[in-house]
Amino acid sequence: MFKHIRFFFRRYMVLIMLSIVVLFILNLYLGYAVAVHPVTGNLKESPGAIIEKVSGGLLKSESGTPELSEEGKTLLAESGAWAILIDNAASNIIWSDHAPPEIPSHFTPTDIAGFSRYYLKDYPVFTWENPNGLLVLGFPKDSYMRLGDKYYSIPVLQKTITQALPLMLALNLLVIMVIYIISGTLMMRPVKNIVAGLEALSRDRPVKLKEKGAFSELFASINQTSAILSEKNEALKKKDSARANWIAGVSHDIRTPLSIILGYAEGLKTRDDTETRQAGETISHQTLRIRSLVNDLNLASKLEYEMQPLCLESIDVMECLRQVISDTLNNGLPEQYTIDFVYSDGCGGCLVKGDDRLFERALVNLIQNSIRHNPDGCDILVKLEKRGEKLELLISDNGIGAGPEKLKQIRNATHYIQNEQENAVQNHGLGLFIVKKVVGVMAEKITFESQKNKYFSVKMVLPVLLTAQEKDANLPREE
Repeated sequence: MFKHIRFFFRRYMVLIMLSIVVLFILNLYLGYAVAVHPVTGNLKESPGAIIEKVSGGLLKSESGTPELSEEGKTLLAESGAWAILIDNAASNIIWSDHAPPEIPSHFTPTDIAGFSRYYLKDYPVFTWENPNGLLVLGFPKDSYMRLGDKYYSIPVLQKTITQALPLMLALNLLVIMVIYIISGTLMMRPVKNIVAGLEALSRDRPVKLKEKGAFSELFASINQTSAILSEKNEALKKKDSARANWIAGVSHDIRTPLSIILGYAEGLKTRDDTETRQAGETISHQTLRIRSLVNDLNLASKLEYEMQPLCLESIDVMECLRQVISDTLNNGLPEQYTIDFVYSDGCGGCLVKGDDRLFERALVNLIQNSIRHNPDGCDILVKLEKRGEKLELLISDNGIGAGPEKLKQIRNATHYIQNEQENAVQNHGLGLFIVKKVVGVMAEKITFESQKNKYFSVKMVLPVLLTAQEKDANLPREE
């Protein structure tokens, strides 16, 4: 696998290097295109053609001195050039036309060799062999630049460079962008497939990547991993379904012996013997507790494996709370416990969406948690407030609470919370798990707060659908 990945990156680096070479050759060509094409500027003809014509018009006069024809003079004037003729024997100037004053009248062979290739007193000059000597054609300073036998008009060259430089930069940027897009596409295409495959795996979705290219073995490994995970997930689903069905079956089968035990316990409670009557009450209480735990276990199992059908409808939260609190008080609340129900204006008749029966069960569990886990008693507060289009429901107690570790476990739990301490009270176990599952469907937010030996509170935010009055207003009138 790693060999294919190394090959992919090696191919990518080769592509980058070739692109750099292409870019270099392109810039070299553009520079060469300027270098091999001399820029004449305002000249109608090249300096070579001009000096050749001037040389042809430079003839000896009757007096024996060289004299330039009118055509040659016109050509020099139009070109803005000057000219001198150097004697071959003595290397002295024997003729000149508009020569600058700083041009010497005598030259050494070294001087002649120097300016024949470069400059004469900073004047760009060109030479031509004439029958009467060496003809030198010069131009004003800073007018032309000479490189070997090439010549360039400096103003025109500056203008050309000024205009060509942004074009070259733009062309370079365009080439770089094309290289980046091509190389990025070649690089990102397989990487995108890998990322998409890994994301699908993280979301527990099947993956089927095309097994081709440099990453073919990696794609095959991802496909194989997806197939293995799918098989395991299918096996887990079957196992979970079997577990949930087994729990449901046991829960159903245990009801009959529990009912029998409860019946005998009720009979013992009617005996005249005090000890027997107390034993009957104890058996009855514990039997009811076992039945409640079995029911909670069965419900928690169905909720955990999403086998409990939800009947979502409009729930009057205020009415539901009153019913739960009333039932708790009527069932005989021990004197060491108190329940205080507080609500703000506007809460009455507010409807939320949820399963009425399960929501009531969740509220019962929250109140029973406060009772069950505070044997020495506590004050229970049920508070309902309307804030805008939301209801905030708080159920709290001032009992033993929960420590930071237990609170973290409650907040993060996705299944039944087990107490690992032997013979300890199962604080906030199935009850809170059921609450999180049930309220999580209908609540926008549910939070748990607690401090050891001070308080434990559960707060849920429920989005309001509409009020009961609004619901009645929307009902069709009877004729």
